[in-house]
Amino acid sequence: DADHDDPSQNAAWLRGALDALLEGREPDPAQTEPVGCSVKWSQ
Repeated sequence: DADHDDPSQNAAWLRGALDALLEGREPDPAQTEPVGCSVKWSQ
């Protein structure tokens, strides 16, 4: 979802996707591009 510290970014993809699934619909968008850094695993 959007940056919670910046209210101008009011995208709520996760909320919309969960609502759609609970109503038996396909989420729109069904997929989004990942942003940010990858998870680093310690050995």
